[in-house]
Amino acid sequence: MSETAVFQALKSTGYPVHLLGAHDDSSLPRISYSFPSAPGFFADSRTYRPMERCEVRLYTDQYPDEAAESAVETAIGRLGFAYAKHRVPIPSERMHETTYTFTDLR
Repeated sequence: MSETAVFQALKSTGYPVHLLGAHDDSSLPRISYSFPSAPGFFADSRTYRPMERCEVRLYTDQYPDEAAESAVETAIGRLGFAYAKHRVPIPSERMHETTYTFTDLR
């Protein structure tokens, strides 16, 4: 999975897309993504298969924002990944965060 492929897929949603921590205060909905470290499949002091994990965060002012969520889910689906989804309200910022996590096992 390349960062460019993830960025381009998310950009197809039509919403602003930024690497996590690099966003400006753009309007909502907006998307951030990151590649946190992921353990590979390893045993006997050897890595047999590296894995790469991606987290996509959708920030909205509606809960849930079905149109925005559908757009992100379609974009991730085009990449060929199954994902886990988690919604969290952020009351202090008057927004909601929906996080999608998926791992490249190829």
